Amino acid sequence: MGKMKRPAPMILDDDLFDSLSAPGSMLTPLASASAPFKRPSKSAMAMGKSKNSVTDGDDPNDVNGWKKKTNSGFRAFNISQPLLKGIWKRGFTVPTPIQRKAIPPILDGNDVVAMARTGSGKTAAFLIPLFEKLQGMKSASSIGPDVRIKYPRALILSPTRELATQTLTFFKELGKFLKLKVIAILGGDSMESQFAALHDKPDVIIATPGRFMHLCVEMEYKLDGVEYVVFDEADRLFEMGFGEQLSEILHRLPESRQTVLFSATMPKLLVDFTKAGLRNPILIRLDVDTKLPERLALNYLACRSEDKLSTLLYLLNNEIN
Repeated sequence: MGKMKRPAPMILDDDLFDSLSAPGSMLTPLASASAPFKRPSKSAMAMGKSKNSVTDGDDPNDVNGWKKKTNSGFRAFNISQPLLKGIWKRGFTVPTPIQRKAIPPILDGNDVVAMARTGSGKTAAFLIPLFEKLQGMKSASSIGPDVRIKYPRALILSPTRELATQTLTFFKELGKFLKLKVIAILGGDSMESQFAALHDKPDVIIATPGRFMHLCVEMEYKLDGVEYVVFDEADRLFEMGFGEQLSEILHRLPESRQTVLFSATMPKLLVDFTKAGLRNPILIRLDVDTKLPERLALNYLACRSEDKLSTLLYLLNNEIN
């Protein structure tokens, strides 16, 4: 098995970054990852307040004792009890740097541009605020009959089918104890079943831009109820040629939405898109010197198509600890 050199990373253009993070620019830089974690502001904390909210003074012995095993790192976000339980079930105890820096401003309702390398925990960084925002509003709307929820309420756009599928799986694991309906709209799946799924009032749509835009046009699908939008791995979305679809989707979204963008790099096309689609976003820049974590090795192994599965099983059993 031959070992390849680590590919050269696409580094953020310094002039572009300086123009984004300079005083008076449209992006507000956030403190570095080494800065101490602070609690969210009162408005963010209020979003998670309910009879199910968990704070440091709660009885550690309720909910069958599961809270005793939940690290205070995630409890510091003051998120709801069912979400904390899902985090614990998934095996998470301590927030990663990107989660510590991104979750509080997102919970506080800000648009955010977060730059972090692959494997940094960014998916949870945008899913945890999504759960809090949507579940909190859903509980509030059940109080009065005059409040009418429009669907879908959140949209997550991914560059590839594989990434969207991983996000869907992760969504279901973290949100196991929350009553939110999620669907995936991916190229290659049956359009008839996707038509039916969109008509079934999903809370959240996880999609690839090409197929989703096609269905929006075919169905004249309305997105005026969307409250929260995520562009995941945004640099790859543009690298793969989805710029036109993203701009069209952006025009269909309500101005009142909250927008979160995660990217490993910030090419000029993405800078222009950010200026057009986000409102005074907070910029978080962590570990963008390389796309690959130091512990991640990249290898290439040539084999026949019919041998792929057996080769994978061999690698899992003998090469990967």
